[in-house]
Amino acid sequence: MAEINLYPERQRQSISWYKFSQAFKTINFVVTVIFFVTALIIVAFIILNQNAINQAKAEEDDYRSKLKALSDVEYQYMFIKDRAAKADEILKTRKVVKNLEDVNSIMQKVGDVNLTEVQLEKSKLSVTATVPTFSSLKTFISEIKSLKSYQKGMIDSLSFSPDKGYSLQINFQ
Repeated sequence: MAEINLYPERQRQSISWYKFSQAFKTINFVVTVIFFVTALIIVAFIILNQNAINQAKAEEDDYRSKLKALSDVEYQYMFIKDRAAKADEILKTRKVVKNLEDVNSIMQKVGDVNLTEVQLEKSKLSVTATVPTFSSLKTFISEIKSLKSYQKGMIDSLSFSPDKGYSLQINFQ
């Protein structure tokens, strides 16, 4: 079919102008498609990054809760380490070790004395013991008197029970 152009000649488009408008429409369509594809890619990228950010925040909260739980354990370890350091410090002082050796030597010499409590400090020794017979008590007290490590010894309590024997508490300074 033939194309009939009823426009007057002044209003008719030239062929070059017509080709230019067709090329412009094609370019416009391609640019619009590229724009929408780019916009979709950017929106998808934002959504995916938002999910990654949310996951990172969840992991951070999880790590914070784990750190909080571990801080209690760390506090206990620090407490134990502090106590061990204090025990090492006490053991390094020769006075306490000598006091312990003195108590051991007395126990070897007087066999039937039952020590119920011994407290050792740098300058103090506290002994609580039960002795079944008077002769053992006499030997125990004479051995304690022979200790030269302390300036003063004091019997805080002395009692007798027919079942257990003599019970005494002695503090040395």
